[in-house]
Amino acid sequence: MDDIEERKGTGTGENGENKVDPIYRIAITSDAEDCLIKALGIVNTGFDGGKVTRHEIGSWAIKKALANFSDENMREVRAEYFDEVAVLESMLKHVKNTKSLPADLRVLLQRHIGVDDGGSRRNKK
Repeated sequence: MDDIEERKGTGTGENGENKVDPIYRIAITSDAEDCLIKALGIVNTGFDGGKVTRHEIGSWAIKKALANFSDENMREVRAEYFDEVAVLESMLKHVKNTKSLPADLRVLLQRHIGVDDGGSRRNKK
C-alpha cells in the first residue's frame, strides 16, 4: 500500500487492543501548503497541551470544511476547476448515445461554421 500508512496506538478498540488508524496521503499545492503551515503556527503557538502535526491540522480542516460545505461552495469549486474540453466530451458522448442534439446547440454550431438555419452557407467577404 504505497499511499496508505498505518499509525498505531491512536486509541483502543473494543477489547482494549490498540486500534490501527490508516493514514492516506494527498498532494496539495504550494499555496495550500503555505496555508497549512500558517495554521499550524497559529494552533501550536502557546499550546502547552501537545503539538498538532501537519497531518492532524489538514485532516481537521478537511472534516470541518465538509461539515459546513454548502451549495455555494460546490459552485465555487466547480467554477474554479471547470474544464471546457471535459464538457464538450461529455456532451458529444451524450449526443452519440441519444442521437439527439439540443436545438440551441445545433444553432450555435451552425453559426460557428457559417451555416444559417436554412442550411445554406453564408458568403464570407
